[in-house]
Amino acid sequence: MKQTLVAALEDLRAEHVLVQAWKKTAAYLRQHSWYADTLELDYQSLRLPDFIRELQERLQNPEAWVATPLDIVPAPKSHPWQLKDGVWKPLERVNGKKLPPLANKIRPLAHVEIHDQVLATAMLLCLADQVERRMGNPLLSIESAENRKRVLAYGHRLFCDSTGGDLRHRWGSSKLYRRYFHDYQTFLRRPEVVKDELLKSNSKDREVAIVQSDLSKLYDRVRPALLHQQVGPLAVADDPKFFALFQKVFAWGWKDQKRALDYSERHEIQGFESVALPQGLVASGFFANVAIQYFGNALRDHFDQPID
Repeated sequence: MKQTLVAALEDLRAEHVLVQAWKKTAAYLRQHSWYADTLELDYQSLRLPDFIRELQERLQNPEAWVATPLDIVPAPKSHPWQLKDGVWKPLERVNGKKLPPLANKIRPLAHVEIHDQVLATAMLLCLADQVERRMGNPLLSIESAENRKRVLAYGHRLFCDSTGGDLRHRWGSSKLYRRYFHDYQTFLRRPEVVKDELLKSNSKDREVAIVQSDLSKLYDRVRPALLHQQVGPLAVADDPKFFALFQKVFAWGWKDQKRALDYSERHEIQGFESVALPQGLVASGFFANVAIQYFGNALRDHFDQPID
């Protein structure tokens, strides 16, 4: 059994890699996905050797791989409701302020076929060390300005060991992602630390503003071409056939094209008929970091520079 995996079909097809991908995928879905098909997970767990063998057989001919279209699971975000005339209805106003229609707060979660889920996780395992190494160690002290330049991403980081400053994902363990709560607290403290440094090193009359922003509907907006462009330099060096398969796997369509089109038109999202990071794929968080790494690099290049 290899200690370090690389982005190659040989590693991807290995039985022990696919078994670990299954374990991590099944555990994550049971813990985090309220709409997961647990009956399907139970069934496949009873026939796991056959399930792994089926995956290996399909991977013998990777050129023929076709991703199974996704089922849309419409899930509302938080919205205040009221009981009126014996019927529960969404509130239209709160404190005189008009709220956006409930239809605008529906998220298109996705039910991903289990073979696709496990293969995507296996690809994550093969790319884990390269990606985590590039993103830097989230355990580095944020008190150091140099450390803050090394690490920008704190969400959906993998459970890793740090050896000599290098990160290595424990792909043979039961854990996949790091504990979100701990990393999120570090993320929230960063601007406070910078603020304190600025106030100490400058006049007390200086004002400091902390600006927060959000990438709206990020997963819905990442097109396959963007993700493939970011993953290509990581994968092609080890095995071009691995990357060719990656392009086939991370390009899903929707079974209900009409509902997908309706969502994309309502929220002005172009190209939503083909998605790379469905909300419901275990590996989506990891590959979201890869997809926007160029954005993080641009931020890093502008540290300590004025924003006009």
